[in-house]
Amino acid sequence: GHVQPVPSAPRLMGIRNLLRYLTQEGAIRVYSEEVQKLITPGRNVLVIDASSWCYLITMAAYHNMDWLCGGSWLRQRTMVRRFLQVCADIGAHLIFVFDSLNPDAKRWQGQVRAWDAAIHTWMVGKILPDQHTSATKNDLQRHCERQDKMPEFLLEAAGAALIDLRDEFNFEVYESPAGVEADTAIVSYCRRHRERIAAVLADDNDFLLLPHCCQLVRLRGLNWGQVLEDEPLIAQTCINTSKVADFLGSDYRIGLFAALVGCDYVKGYFTYKRHMKSPHRRMHDNHLDRFDAAMATLREFPKNANAQAYERIIHQLANLIVPKEGQKEWMKGAIQTCKFFCPPPVYQLIDYPAYQAIPDGRVVVRPIPLSDAFGIKHGKDVLPQLRICAEYLRHCRAGVQTVVKARYVLHTAHKPPDTQIKLGRKAPP
Repeated sequence: GHVQPVPSAPRLMGIRNLLRYLTQEGAIRVYSEEVQKLITPGRNVLVIDASSWCYLITMAAYHNMDWLCGGSWLRQRTMVRRFLQVCADIGAHLIFVFDSLNPDAKRWQGQVRAWDAAIHTWMVGKILPDQHTSATKNDLQRHCERQDKMPEFLLEAAGAALIDLRDEFNFEVYESPAGVEADTAIVSYCRRHRERIAAVLADDNDFLLLPHCCQLVRLRGLNWGQVLEDEPLIAQTCINTSKVADFLGSDYRIGLFAALVGCDYVKGYFTYKRHMKSPHRRMHDNHLDRFDAAMATLREFPKNANAQAYERIIHQLANLIVPKEGQKEWMKGAIQTCKFFCPPPVYQLIDYPAYQAIPDGRVVVRPIPLSDAFGIKHGKDVLPQLRICAEYLRHCRAGVQTVVKARYVLHTAHKPPDTQIKLGRKAPP
């Protein structure tokens, strides 16, 4: 029954230190429980954030050096199968929901994480002289063990294992519609089927605030180390979030709170330089004091204001930011954040893998020389766009006969390239 933590787990998505703050304030209740005890007659569905699940189950299956040899895919599949077996034995019906094409509003966060990964790759590549301290060497070892070192296709590998085992076990695998985040699709599903759902299994901090109306289980708190043994599946971090709305207020107020402290859609309000009349000092997005500053700011405004009133409040707060570019940036992100934390419309989940088409206008159209792309002048603009293109091609599994427009085409030849790229045959699932 001992819970073995997942080694070197990546940083949580969403709002940093939110679980700690809400626990301290008594807004949530955190406890440990066997997953089997969450299952009751008529309420046996576990809804799983599939992307987080893939990373964590793979991390539990691999050794730090495995990726130097191409990965341990048989062990990953064995872990997937064992997890499905354990859940089947306790009578749980699993619903996996994968991300599809990420919404444009979250793309800045992906670029920040890509930069962070690049820094860690650089650090791993540095040679440490003998005079460096053992503490520095330990830091480097931790960087080597980061999740960023795993190959990107581990999601597809775990997804393929699920599909292969679908006939053996009774579970469902979906992906969210293009441009809709999996978190939002999960909330939409939970609100429609709440009477059947025992818990949501996820790792993203956003689920502490999202209006899914269900019990929450942190994926990294499961006893992954005992999944291959005859141990009961234990959730070390079960979370009752039913009091969060009472603590923070309406859906729009929750969204404004998230925009103030910083989330995946927008940098925290207190990270910006502001006019002297603003009562709170500048703080980093992981500073605990920003939560108290956000609550103090919220108390200045009506608790049950409508959507239009909150847009005016956001505009009023944004006006305190300098320079004006920061005002526009935060205001746009804050409005998007408020919408994200409100109850979503009904979304129809799509069978995985869906091979969803790339929406019009997402990928395409200006040739640029290779030298410019990696130069100071254009590189910072071009490379993120190439990353966007690669993301869409990967998530829609574009293959052979797919023709898409290209926003940036790298070339070294004198002849201008075609404005269309033909990708080859459709790739298998």
